[in-house]
Amino acid sequence: MINKPHFLPTIYHRTADKTEFYNPNFGTISLFSTLKHEDHVVIKRRLGAAYAMSSVKRYEARIDASVTQFLNGLADTYRTADLDDWLHWFAYDVISAILAGKPIGFLEQRTDVRGLIASFAQVVWPLEFLGRIPKLSLLARKTWLGRKLFTAKARDTSGIGALMAERDVWYDEHVGHPRPETLEDSDLIYQFMAAKTADKSSTMSEYDVKAEALLAMLGGSATVSDALQKLFRNLLAQPRCLALLVSEIDVAVASGHIPIPAPFTSLQTLPYLSICIRESFRLSPSTPLFPRVVPAGGVVFNEQLIPAGTALASSPWITMRDPEVYGEDAAIFRPERWMEVEPERKRDWDRWDFHWGFGSRTCLGKHIATIEIFKCVFELLRTFEILMNNDGVLSVRPRESNGSTMEEKTKVENS
Repeated sequence: MINKPHFLPTIYHRTADKTEFYNPNFGTISLFSTLKHEDHVVIKRRLGAAYAMSSVKRYEARIDASVTQFLNGLADTYRTADLDDWLHWFAYDVISAILAGKPIGFLEQRTDVRGLIASFAQVVWPLEFLGRIPKLSLLARKTWLGRKLFTAKARDTSGIGALMAERDVWYDEHVGHPRPETLEDSDLIYQFMAAKTADKSSTMSEYDVKAEALLAMLGGSATVSDALQKLFRNLLAQPRCLALLVSEIDVAVASGHIPIPAPFTSLQTLPYLSICIRESFRLSPSTPLFPRVVPAGGVVFNEQLIPAGTALASSPWITMRDPEVYGEDAAIFRPERWMEVEPERKRDWDRWDFHWGFGSRTCLGKHIATIEIFKCVFELLRTFEILMNNDGVLSVRPRESNGSTMEEKTKVENS
């Protein structure tokens, strides 16, 4: 495990291969789980346009629709609502709306629909455990008993299999139907179906489309809800920062600077909102570990040779809290550091940003996630006060404004 950010380019270079840690135990190989860098380049070229910011922005209306349902639901149920649950539901509904053209319905039904979120939670720890022990992972993938216990199938009623079944329904609803003419109407699955193979001779196979759809579903939900939960807890731990952020939002709304629903381009102009999100990414990243294989010839770190074939990794939880890089208070949530930093050091921070991964394998879905997070934070803090009880459970209550409660004003008109 390497703890210095300046060594990240050596670990995560363009031709670095992933380790067996990423080897899938639920039967699909996707952009995330492919091990060889050559294979990753091919898949990334197919999908890059679909995940580009210019493409993702065209889904903004779908995100706004989920934000509206999110706020309306909290306005109805805030006295008993667990905000962590609602953030999970929000993230899953957004990615399903973008991926398949319609939300699964968590926000509408105000529950874990068909237990899909719980199904995913059931398998996270076992998969992480297997990933850390390659020989055990090999047994799980190559033996009859291992496949029976750990390889997911769409006919399963729980675990990853339940999510695969949902994905298969979406695929069947899209296959054979003409792709809409405008990107705004073209679901992400349609874009996967239209993506060409490396030689431009054909489109992606059913297997590949389904693999990428499952990846988008899992990665686009768990990481977003996790990032939002951590951000709100970081803000609550620093009431001064929370008050400054709420003040910035209120001033922007009162001045007419930010229309409602708030466009992402407008939200990017709010400096304190931007640095609060970035500081939370730095302090509380969603993914703890990114292992790679040391290439032929080995690498040298601190005058010590690390031989070829070694599993070498770094963690954003370590590198982005380095006091030599971010200051002696690196373990504290303090957004102002991003305003105070000198330009040269700021360039280093940008260069060593590790929240979305590093190098050529950074998360393709980061633009979708970023838009979701900006919109959710802005609208939630504009409308509600966030609370946390002694057990660490997050909740909300309507804010007061101009002497009258916001309870009567929190219901957002359905578009």
